[in-house]
Amino acid sequence: MHFSFNRRLDGEEVDAARETALRDLDEYIGVLVTQPEIRSRLAEATADYMRSMDDEGHARQQKLRAMDEELTRRLAALSDSSPG
Repeated sequence: MHFSFNRRLDGEEVDAARETALRDLDEYIGVLVTQPEIRSRLAEATADYMRSMDDEGHARQQKLRAMDEELTRRLAALSDSSPG
């Protein structure tokens, strides 16, 4: 995968590229730290919902699933927005 923070910085706009790379790296690390916790909570919520089959459990599971999907989209966007 290509990210702004794992490519060579050169050219006239090195400072701007460096700022983008640092911002993207910070976001990437944040997602890598957060996503395992969300996935753990999702697994727990799914197990709880399978036992209770109530609306509250289903809503919790769906909220966590949406959060996990958003984190995955953020990682993909970081890769997609990086040139070459």
